[in-house]
Amino acid sequence: MKRKSGAKLSRSEIVTVRLDPKLRYLAELASRKLRRTVSSFIEWSVEKSLQDVTVGQGNEYAETIFEKSSLLWDVNEADRLVVLAQNYPHLLNHQEQLLWKLIHDFSIYNPTTKRLSRFYDENQPHLPLIRACWVELKAAIEGGGAVEALKKAICIHDDTPF
Repeated sequence: MKRKSGAKLSRSEIVTVRLDPKLRYLAELASRKLRRTVSSFIEWSVEKSLQDVTVGQGNEYAETIFEKSSLLWDVNEADRLVVLAQNYPHLLNHQEQLLWKLIHDFSIYNPTTKRLSRFYDENQPHLPLIRACWVELKAAIEGGGAVEALKKAICIHDDTPF
């Protein structure tokens, strides 16, 4: 009878990476030396390298991604986007740039509240509304008529106190 191994931990994301054979072999040797799995060694190496990568565009910011990790990370994807866009817009990828532009520029007249509804107003994001409409925002940048669903979501959520 084959014994099952212990329960799998869901603490990590699975990422597929390509390593050239030499780098793979050397990583395996280093992981043996440190009594780690190759996967654990790579995770440790990435975390360690975050202490060297700065978040600024030039010499004006000497802070590393590791130092700013508590600011940059949030379990909520919408919150992460807002923080990244407001603090380090040069790090936004193309999809995030599209989302941020939509958040920043989108507005409709909301007949429920009889006012203009916006995700971003008076230089401040309306984070509860962004969170409530996150699925629709993401769908809207992918196209396919999803803007109508976004308008409907705003009308539903904008008059709800958060």
